[in-house]
Amino acid sequence: ACLLLAEPLAECPRESAVGFLSHYFSSVISGDNVVFRAYDYVQATPRNRRAFIGLVWQTYKHLAGSKDVFTISDCCALVSLLCQDFPIDIVHQSARPLEDGAMIAFGDFVYSFQVEFFLWEYLGALGSAFLALQHVCDRAAGVPAAQILGESAKIQASSVLPVEVLQSALAQSHYLSFSEVRASLNRSEAVNVFIRVLPRKGSEESKGRRPKRNSNG
Repeated sequence: ACLLLAEPLAECPRESAVGFLSHYFSSVISGDNVVFRAYDYVQATPRNRRAFIGLVWQTYKHLAGSKDVFTISDCCALVSLLCQDFPIDIVHQSARPLEDGAMIAFGDFVYSFQVEFFLWEYLGALGSAFLALQHVCDRAAGVPAAQILGESAKIQASSVLPVEVLQSALAQSHYLSFSEVRASLNRSEAVNVFIRVLPRKGSEESKGRRPKRNSNG
């Protein structure tokens, strides 16, 4: 890690090591360290993932309050402007259940995007466990929520959804398909609070506006 940090010093020989490290760690704290970085970097840690989600939101939040709608290709282009090699699979999954040519509001896309990106490995592991459960349960109606919670507790990944948060997201369901699990996570305010980047859903801030001040304050 120290060698990776030191590499840019060769390109800036006049900058002291102390000055470079001070600037770098200040950018980590502010979240600016993920700007225009490669995907391997922006996804490397939960902190970097949160920072990149925040970058997407801060860059495009004005779109959340507009009536504009976007295709999946548009969403891919918006994210790629900030991370050139960002995997399109994550963006495509964020826009489901849209089909090619369908349109999505940015406000809907960004909340789905944060779940798919922040929990990408976790969702992949949960999806594999889900397939195994389907064979065991042999139910066309889906897998029992209780069994999904049990499998979730076994998953090890860099960003794992706590069982109590998953339970809150699935609270109204008894049997689910995996697409329904994903949809429940995308809608859940508990998941949004766990990731703790985007504003509360339905708030003035979530529409790209500043929160109204209390006139008595």
